[in-house]
Amino acid sequence: MTDTGIRVVVVLGVVATSVAIGLVIRSGSLVRRVPVHLPGMPVGLVLFTSEACGSCAAVRSSLLTLGVSATEVVAESAGARFPRKVVDRVPALAMLDEDGRGWIATGVPSTRRIRRWVDGP
Repeated sequence: MTDTGIRVVVVLGVVATSVAIGLVIRSGSLVRRVPVHLPGMPVGLVLFTSEACGSCAAVRSSLLTLGVSATEVVAESAGARFPRKVVDRVPALAMLDEDGRGWIATGVPSTRRIRRWVDGP
């Protein structure tokens, strides 16, 4: 294979990888809502964070931009009350009813996605 042929193959590989990553991010498979049961947690929107979480600020900022209030539960402050068996990474955003049932999503969702989640179907 010539030097030009190798360059073309490398460029096509980079482009294909970039497109694949873009499709995964756009499809939302990196941030998904899953059913959850967290009895004893606050009702409504709950943001689970940690003092060492760099991405948590982005979710806080999105909520502020949208004018949406959420109860923040910080792992270090909540101690044993932090549901570590369910919330295994932060940031995590949950919408809970009076029984602690609802959904949870980990990661940093877009502002538009948060708006859809809060406004409902």
